[in-house]
Amino acid sequence: MTKSARWLFAAVFVTFSLVAAACGDDSDSSASSSAPAESTPAESTPAESTPAASTAIVFKALDAGGPLTTGALENGDIDIALMFSSQGVISANGWVVLEDDKQLQPVENLVPVVRTEVAESTIGLAEVLNTVSASLTTEELAALNLRVDQDKEDPAVVAEDFLTEKGLIGEEVGSDGLAGLSITVGSANFSEQEIVANMYALVLRNNSADVTTKFQLGSREVVAPALETGEIDVYPEYVGSYLTFLGGEPTGDLDETMELLIAATEPIGVTPLDPSPAADANALVVTQETADTFGLTTISDLATVTEQLTLGGPPECPERPLCILGFEEVYGLTFEV
Repeated sequence: MTKSARWLFAAVFVTFSLVAAACGDDSDSSASSSAPAESTPAESTPAESTPAASTAIVFKALDAGGPLTTGALENGDIDIALMFSSQGVISANGWVVLEDDKQLQPVENLVPVVRTEVAESTIGLAEVLNTVSASLTTEELAALNLRVDQDKEDPAVVAEDFLTEKGLIGEEVGSDGLAGLSITVGSANFSEQEIVANMYALVLRNNSADVTTKFQLGSREVVAPALETGEIDVYPEYVGSYLTFLGGEPTGDLDETMELLIAATEPIGVTPLDPSPAADANALVVTQETADTFGLTTISDLATVTEQLTLGGPPECPERPLCILGFEEVYGLTFEV
């Protein structure tokens, strides 16, 4: 073989080897890259479907839906307000009540609660107080609250106007049926309570009872024991919250919850009378601007917010199962208290 032939043979051999190696590399590369390519979508799906973790909501102790809380929401000092669903100031300001989409809050109809000793020894007492309950609707309650909360009217005047309009007080409907009865009417520490408690006091006086008032006593943790000890004899309560306070488990059914409440109050010497059609539950309220900024329509939506928000409400909120404890357990929200 000549030298030229040997060079030609070597060139052909090298070329063939490189082509074979290249084909082998492509085949191996394709085989090795196919598994990651197939697994990539599966690996990325959980990350894409998992919502961003919410940031803890800071709690700021203010008052029970009163001027401190409503003022802070209006001024932007807080982002969320723990208020009451019947507060007229909510609609007056165009604020948004976040839907309780997991139904944390139970039925919350207003109900007079009376010391059993007084209720059983006084003929006609229940009938007089039940007339107040029967006459009041949630819409009317909201309008009365607005007069006190926004227009700064005296709760006693607002209560008297309502009872007069309904024909529940006045000379033509007054009687001596409760003459000789000495009774103390109490209330918790927010305007709605004082309005309704004034109604109780006025209608009892209109029936010749000797009435003493102790309004704005404090939270339920204060006013409920005051009823049991006899410091007061009657005050307005809320069916579901009162049952929860006494260790019961309210439901979404009024009749069922009332039966549970009657059973829970019997051992402590308290008698619930007839519940009112008017109801008022805890509500988380935001401004329309906040709702639009974070896409909030329900309480569950708060779990998707990654910016830090501030909730304002009564000092007792962190210890209450229908307040922060409930929002944590039912909605999975976290709070800095």
